[in-house]
Amino acid sequence: MFVLYLFRQNMYTIAQIETLTGITSHTLRIWERRYDFIQPERTDTNIRQYGEDDLRKLLNIGILLSNGSRVSSINKLTDTEIKEKVEEVFTSKVYEHASVINAFVLSMLELDELKFHDLFNSSVESIGFKRTVIDVLYPFLSRVGGLWTTDKVVPAEEHFVSNLIRQKLLSAIDKLPQSNDSSKSIIMFLPMEEHHEMGLLFANYLARKQGWRVYYFGQNLPINNLPSLVNKLQPNYLLTFFILPRVSRVQYMIKEIVKSTNTPLLVSGNSANFKEEVQNVRYLKNPEELLTVLV
Repeated sequence: MFVLYLFRQNMYTIAQIETLTGITSHTLRIWERRYDFIQPERTDTNIRQYGEDDLRKLLNIGILLSNGSRVSSINKLTDTEIKEKVEEVFTSKVYEHASVINAFVLSMLELDELKFHDLFNSSVESIGFKRTVIDVLYPFLSRVGGLWTTDKVVPAEEHFVSNLIRQKLLSAIDKLPQSNDSSKSIIMFLPMEEHHEMGLLFANYLARKQGWRVYYFGQNLPINNLPSLVNKLQPNYLLTFFILPRVSRVQYMIKEIVKSTNTPLLVSGNSANFKEEVQNVRYLKNPEELLTVLV
């Protein structure tokens, strides 16, 4: 049963294709009318469905478009020629961030660890580790993250890519110098039942890179532990993520954290959870907003 589940032919809606490829639904519909390279299947109720081969092809097309190719020219190419031109893009070592993100999605779908490492190392060589985290890895995970909750990226693929990125982050964090006693400090944690640690690791790396002292408590920290930790460590900030979609619970926990610690709280994650402004709380949409706090 597991093998069948892992290798089944996924079908994607046009909205899911838009999320994974970055190509808008409007553009996909225009292409369908004008060109031959992509013709999705239709359900009995006339809903478009795209297969895994369609997804891979559109990811490759996105790479070519972001590097100057015209869609009318791409329409004349065979699938093999499209793949060859994509290889030429990455051989040239000159390409847009969007190309790397698409290529990361492909390496995830194909469970290709070697391709992932090559892409990652090339990006770090070109723009550095910090910009790779902000401009490539974070947008990549933001793009595919929404698909994890719809069962379109299967758990094996999720674990595959998450663990590769986790290894890169932990290795980079370990190489950073220790902060000094006069450094500003921050407590980072995930509350109970929150297990998606990748955003917290991003924040950990960025804060340490900026010279902050980070007290990293990881997953499943009971919030009733926070008052004693704050009293002992006297941090400048607390930082946490709420990924699971549960608005009322999140709002309650945010208020309890602020009330029990009286320490400025930085919050990020699933934006749908944050429906109410709370005093002494700042909501962060992306790593760049975190950097404005850390400078």
